[in-house]
Amino acid sequence: MLQARVSIIKWIIAFTGRFEKTQIHNKPDSAIEALQRQVLKQLQELNVSNNDQSKDGSESKSSTPASSNPPQHLSVSSVQQIETEANSNTSTLTEKEPSISSVSSLDDKLRSSASAEEELVRDVLYSTRQNINIVHEMFRQAFMLPLTEVPTMRRVVKVYQEWIQEGEIPLFMEEIPKDMNVESEESHSDEGEEKEVLSRQKSTNSLRNVSYMRGQLHSVIDNALNTHVRAGPQTTLQLFITNSAHVFLVEPPRNATKLVQAQVDVCKRVLNLYRYMVMNVFLSEVTWQQLLRVLLHITRVMLQEATFDEPSVNKYETVAGRLAGPVFQTLIVSWIKANLFVQVSRDLWDELVDVLSSLTNWEELITEWAKNMETMTRVLARHVYKLELQDLPLDRLTEQKH
Repeated sequence: MLQARVSIIKWIIAFTGRFEKTQIHNKPDSAIEALQRQVLKQLQELNVSNNDQSKDGSESKSSTPASSNPPQHLSVSSVQQIETEANSNTSTLTEKEPSISSVSSLDDKLRSSASAEEELVRDVLYSTRQNINIVHEMFRQAFMLPLTEVPTMRRVVKVYQEWIQEGEIPLFMEEIPKDMNVESEESHSDEGEEKEVLSRQKSTNSLRNVSYMRGQLHSVIDNALNTHVRAGPQTTLQLFITNSAHVFLVEPPRNATKLVQAQVDVCKRVLNLYRYMVMNVFLSEVTWQQLLRVLLHITRVMLQEATFDEPSVNKYETVAGRLAGPVFQTLIVSWIKANLFVQVSRDLWDELVDVLSSLTNWEELITEWAKNMETMTRVLARHVYKLELQDLPLDRLTEQKH
């Protein structure tokens, strides 16, 4: 059952991520290379057979006496046909042997057909809201896979990175155009008139067959589906924030060093996307609250429940010990940035105080808190008092006296 889930997820990733296409262009596929070698071998065998046939023909011509005049029973047109065939045979014999470069057109055709098929499947996946929900559900299942399937998790994070960081947004992350909103308002205003028109045409439409009516309504249905597909980026960002939190909550065995390293790598990739969203992406109030709640939940579950009482357990050999610094840094920076754009509720502030107060035994929390408080103090002094704390006037006077 696990292999079936992984196969379906990989199939979805292959058509939703653009990085698969660049990998094919950078590194030729082994199947394409095998096909090129097979075609090259067949062309060489064909060339050798043509050479053998030409030698046999020349020997037979030398053994028979040649006459300067053609036989009388041959017409002029038949003589010209023989000359053209001879010229074509000599031209094929003088051709060079084919090389790999001569088969490059076949490679281009295969790639163009593959890209066309990818676009077709991608258009189908993004065509309706039901298909888009299936894509998001497959990605959620990918984040819940066991740690033995970490490469699949990385590829899902890469797809989200293309959507969020590299700007290659799919159709369902696009904003609804304003002209569509205007058209919808006009359609609501003209609803009464349309009812009258429909009532008048009811008698004539009843005489037409069902296939004709479907053809007339096909464009209207497609337009409605495309309008509902576009939902903006905030919904996708909220889904990514919520679903990717499952990666932090998996507990690998303590002796499995490779699994711990793999989980740390995936978690750091997710945290980097969180930071990019905080610093560079516009987030709505709901998205900010969702991000802060998820970060608080990750911090509480992963760090509060971590115990290092046993002497044989090294703190920095666990996932919690390796991710404590990045998690605290992301949480504090996200909280500061959120207060600059939205109003954080009192309940979230109380929850932050409770979580951080219970984690004061972590050295990483004290270090990150001190760094951010120092940075905030410098920023406030620069904007409020027009002072640079690293270049104060009194310090310059003491330096001049010395």
